[in-house]
Amino acid sequence: MPLGLFGYGVFGGSASALDVGLIWLSHVAFDRMIGAGLKYRGGFQFSHLGVRGATDPAQGPGPLDVSGQVR
Repeated sequence: MPLGLFGYGVFGGSASALDVGLIWLSHVAFDRMIGAGLKYRGGFQFSHLGVRGATDPAQGPGPLDVSGQVR
């Protein structure tokens, strides 16, 4: 979506679409850079990129299934 919006801004000549697309792409890139991603309902540390923080079962929740629920 952000790449499509950015492309529309470039090739369609829409300055607003270009601005929003560039900001959105930058946001996604920064999230990836710091290891964040699309969040699951289990909490902020659970994303589609994996579990952030404690991964030892004694210290915190374990792996997630696709629904975002802790197994």
